[in-house]
Amino acid sequence: MSPEGEHLALNERRALELLDAHYALQLRCPGGDLRRPGWSFAPPPDDHDPLSLLFGQRVLLSLLAPAAAPDAAGQAGVAACAPHLRRAIGALLDEWSPAMLFTPYGLAALEALVATAHPLAVPFTTETHTLLRYALPAEFRPYLGRWLDWLEPLDESGEFDTTALSLLARFNGGVHVVRSEGAIYAFAGLRSASAHVSEIFSLATAPQEATPEDAPELARAVTSRATKAAFAIGHIPLYATPATHHTTERMLDALGYRLYADALILTAPTQS
Repeated sequence: MSPEGEHLALNERRALELLDAHYALQLRCPGGDLRRPGWSFAPPPDDHDPLSLLFGQRVLLSLLAPAAAPDAAGQAGVAACAPHLRRAIGALLDEWSPAMLFTPYGLAALEALVATAHPLAVPFTTETHTLLRYALPAEFRPYLGRWLDWLEPLDESGEFDTTALSLLARFNGGVHVVRSEGAIYAFAGLRSASAHVSEIFSLATAPQEATPEDAPELARAVTSRATKAAFAIGHIPLYATPATHHTTERMLDALGYRLYADALILTAPTQS
């Protein structure tokens, strides 16, 4: 392997170790469970987490299946579920490996089981199954198109626009936008999720001087700038996108993002 290849492999290994540690802390499981082939069970979700307290929704089931390394014996997966679902979910996961569960047939089997075992669960949607993507500095392909000169960071000290201030309140790691005549048409926000990971969320619409087809390019422009900001503070940029959002997938591919894991979270009203 060339020195460049060794450097890339080292960076990839470090990034995966940090992402594994990040999600192991969230799931309250050993980090090794995220690389051990087959399903492992983490402790049940905390009924007093912020989702439950703020929005009246409790987590019934959380699944995470990191992409297997080329030399791995098989794909790993971790499940955290409410105690009353433990037996039924365990039986289902015995039949569906991490590699197979996140296929349409596996997800349909899971949906049918949850609908029977907990009828008040929030129904499956096109956003139930998400893909977690990350980028490495050596593979990152920054946006260099025509919207480059339109990009600007939001500065809380000089902002009076209510939309800009609400974005700054949502994202503690900064926000990068494209504005036209004072209106924000695209933004990418950074949220520091841990000491080494920054989550990115972006959204774009086309301004009047653009065409509707420009919205994906605008999203790529602001996401590129947010990715660079994450690298600048030594963080791994992480982007979660629904598996059905193929336009976002193409945007992330263009920027050089890799797949970290398939993920799924099912919730139900707190009182159910």
